[in-house]
Amino acid sequence: MTVPGSRDDDITRVSGSPGTGLNMDSNTRIGPWRILRRIGSGGMGDVFLAERADGAFQQQVALKLLLNRGSVDALSRFAIERQALARLEHPNIARLIDGGEGPDGRPYLAMEFVDGVPLDEYLADRPIDQILDVMRQVCDAVAYAHRQLILHRDLKPGNILVDKDGRPRLLDFGIAKLLESPQAIEGTIHREIVYTPQYASPEQVFDEAIGVPSDVYSLGVILYRLLSGMKPYEVETGVTAHKLMTLMESLKVTPPSRAVAGNTHLGANERRHRARRLTGDLDTVVLTAMHRDPARRYGSVDALSDDLARVVQHLPIRARPDSMAYRARLFVRRNRVAVIAGVLLFLALLGGLMSSLWQANIAREQRSRAEARFNDVRELARSLLFDIHDAIAKLPGSTAARSVLVQKAQAYLERLDQEGEAPLALKREIAEAWLRIGDVQGKPGQANLGETVAALQSYDRADAALAPVLMASPDNEKALLTRAHIANSRAATTFFGSDMQRADQEYQRAQAILEPLATRGVRGATQALLVTLTGLGDVAYWTDQYSTAIAHYRAAIALFPKLDDVPQRVRDLNRANLETRLGDVMAWNGDLKASRNVFKKVLDELGALRESAPHDGQVLGALALVWIKLGDSFEEDSPAQQLDAYQHALPIYQELADLDHADVSAQRSLALNLSKLGNALTANQRYVEAGEKLDAALASMRTISANDPANLEYLRSVGNMLYYQALLQIQQGHPDSAVPLVEEMLANRRKASATAPDSSMYQRDVAIALGLLVDLQPKAASHCARNAEANALWLAIKANGAAFPSDADEMTKVAKRAAACATAP
Repeated sequence: MTVPGSRDDDITRVSGSPGTGLNMDSNTRIGPWRILRRIGSGGMGDVFLAERADGAFQQQVALKLLLNRGSVDALSRFAIERQALARLEHPNIARLIDGGEGPDGRPYLAMEFVDGVPLDEYLADRPIDQILDVMRQVCDAVAYAHRQLILHRDLKPGNILVDKDGRPRLLDFGIAKLLESPQAIEGTIHREIVYTPQYASPEQVFDEAIGVPSDVYSLGVILYRLLSGMKPYEVETGVTAHKLMTLMESLKVTPPSRAVAGNTHLGANERRHRARRLTGDLDTVVLTAMHRDPARRYGSVDALSDDLARVVQHLPIRARPDSMAYRARLFVRRNRVAVIAGVLLFLALLGGLMSSLWQANIAREQRSRAEARFNDVRELARSLLFDIHDAIAKLPGSTAARSVLVQKAQAYLERLDQEGEAPLALKREIAEAWLRIGDVQGKPGQANLGETVAALQSYDRADAALAPVLMASPDNEKALLTRAHIANSRAATTFFGSDMQRADQEYQRAQAILEPLATRGVRGATQALLVTLTGLGDVAYWTDQYSTAIAHYRAAIALFPKLDDVPQRVRDLNRANLETRLGDVMAWNGDLKASRNVFKKVLDELGALRESAPHDGQVLGALALVWIKLGDSFEEDSPAQQLDAYQHALPIYQELADLDHADVSAQRSLALNLSKLGNALTANQRYVEAGEKLDAALASMRTISANDPANLEYLRSVGNMLYYQALLQIQQGHPDSAVPLVEEMLANRRKASATAPDSSMYQRDVAIALGLLVDLQPKAASHCARNAEANALWLAIKANGAAFPSDADEMTKVAKRAAACATAP
């Protein structure tokens, strides 16, 4: 492994502190880690290869013993920052594993040990397209961290190692911030700043506000060196802060296409070839990223990465070289005395003066018209995005129209964002546009296009658009509220895809943002918090934590009296939906009487809402769902009442599906209702009708799942419908006809379980399918092997506390078979 610390571009404290060179033998312990050997040292401190010493597990880390000996306040801040960095989970970022205080009071960090070579060594003399491909991976990692509101602050080739698989791994994310002294936070004149001079942005050098553009600048310097093989400017070793400021003040960067001529590692022909390739777009991309003015750099790392992709694909880039007008403004700033003299001379020419005044007046009028056009287009986009979209959102059949409206609005806003220095409010509106696009694409619980993967990508773009706003103004309440909405939508979508852990993380992220906002009375925060608590209840419910789910639902219901700014009708509908969830979890918790009382109360409430708006899709969907949940509660004790409830739901779901064929959510709800109805008809021995309903349900669900293969819940629904069809064949006395259905069902269950191996729900599905195959083929050669696999799964499910009370009979049957197989000759 090559470790930053032994290279000439290593991190430097501009105040001049050297590395410590601390001597430690191989038995020294720091926290739970045992030192093996030194692998580097530098301005940030000492770096050691270490291994876990407490026997908890085997692991090697790069242990960085930092320079600062912190005060109590500094160590407290260090711990908070460390927790934020530990949440970074990205394939191109070396993880922060542990941290604490060393034996001499200095903070330490245990980082993932990366066995690789520095980026510039790996890419030396590589083709340009390969350089751009690797740099796009680096950009993806940096952009991900920015979306988590974490800057790197010290990007350089030595902090980017390329592993044996050719994958770049970023080291030391955010450590430069951890290394700042407490005075740096307080903003005193004794501020001690950590950065690498060769790659530092001008704002770092001049002690100005640091944000996303600073990391963009450092990436630009890295690109410059990789593409040209040369440094954009020379920085002396041990340079003082004053000299560095002087250098930056007069800095003029030579385009990389011209600098490559000095790269003696390349042959003459290769230098000429590379210069031709760099001339034009790549020069513009690099110089835009390295612009002296942060406002004229790329607004995000994603934008830089996008232009690199455009270069590879031979598409027009979005960056533009500096105009003559901009260069003239810089000339005036640098040469004020000479310009003033020239102006005085010009003023002597009275005829020219009148002409200039006339032209200036025209320019003002043109600027006013441009500003008016900017505001008009922005207002049009806002109208499409909020007023018109919200007005039609409740109308059945509006899914496709909503998609067009939101995408048009987003296109307008993106175009405005490219027309110079866009205000932060516009960037927030762009984030809200991506949020709404994601909701239309695939957010569960509302009409959507069923494109869950695309929806998650849109939520990521929403976060990326919002990052500059929160970087510039971390306490911006509107931006924080938007970020919470994004987290809620991402959580709902990942929950629907059965990623319970991710859903829980996103809901908790939203909760951490929303609770302080709701306490301060920020408009919309309480309503969003209600959604978050409901989501946390859903996750607890689906992970069999029924008491926790009930507590979350009741906490959410308690918020309704505080929703003064929400129309009464909306409040009533949302409360009815939440009470439906509460009734459902009560049923699963064994309190059927209380559950059914809740459902009947909600049916009355929704019936009143339907009378005043008979075609409101949200009310219709909520009403149908209550009938389904009421039917589910009768599964064990009354097949007739179950069938009656499902039959009440069918015409409602059919109406919703007929009104909007583009609404995948409505189509799936209809298919699920048909399958439940078919199963209930089977239980009531109405086999012909059951077969018709089950065939229709399975055909529809296969189509939905094929269009979104990554959605595990769609896949599981197909398996459920195969199960119901198999039960129908068994009930009719045709076990041989059930076998191929159960075999397909087992393959379906295995696919889902392999994708989510930690899900007890999917393990249970596999165990049930195996048990059913054993029932159907008791003399098959695979009888004992299948039963043994089922028994192992049931034991694991029981050990995890995820078995349902209704599973007891199946578990006992499988266990007895396993015992019989064990004693069989």
